[in-house]
Amino acid sequence: MEMHRPACEGLDLFTADDLSPADVRACAAVCEPCPLFVECQQYRKVARPAAGVWAGKRSNGRGGNEDA
Repeated sequence: MEMHRPACEGLDLFTADDLSPADVRACAAVCEPCPLFVECQQYRKVARPAAGVWAGKRSNGRGGNEDA
């Protein structure tokens, strides 16, 4: 089984609380080719993180997504 590292590893922007639309677009560009995109997307849906960008979308902790 091959192990992959997330494309966003070490990039603090992905877990920031105050993101501009441009920040979200920049994060989404990193997410798109990530080998863990599907897993990250599933995590966002289940865990509902309070902040940050997960699988290319901003998480608000309420189960909805603010940005594509």
